[in-house]
Amino acid sequence: MNENASHKSILDWLQFDLVNFFLHEYEEVNTEEIQGLYCIDFEKKLFNIEFNIFDTIRLRVFSKVKDIESSDHINATFYINETNWNVSKLDYLVNILFELYGPDQNGKEQLNSEDITDLKLNIFNRTWTLGTDENVHSIQITKKEKEGLELHIIFLKNFLRCLGKL
Repeated sequence: MNENASHKSILDWLQFDLVNFFLHEYEEVNTEEIQGLYCIDFEKKLFNIEFNIFDTIRLRVFSKVKDIESSDHINATFYINETNWNVSKLDYLVNILFELYGPDQNGKEQLNSEDITDLKLNIFNRTWTLGTDENVHSIQITKKEKEGLELHIIFLKNFLRCLGKL
């Protein structure tokens, strides 16, 4: 993958603009209020399939007011509900994340036989925890029975702040 040396973060691989995410139109699909804090899920069908896998983005917003722009915390999740993806596409994504961020938090590098077993059992989880202190954030790939395959950017605002994009 040396031909992609100009890619410095996962943002460089995404076609969807996560820096200006609040300018897009979303469908509000769920809202909960817990002790004065709103948890709101917004979704958008993507025009371009990300990593040849994901066709939808969900933004989970945590805020004291019911507004995506003034939110305190946001998780971005790219997902697909269908099973029309294959392991080689996931392998490609894991390799990209390994080249960008090194081994995951469990020291794993490329996709391996344990990962294939976890995929079959719907317990697949690869996490890269990045940043420090108040700017900690994570990039995570999961596959669970009910959710399907998902790519998460947890603490999106922290991630963007670390990249100097916010």
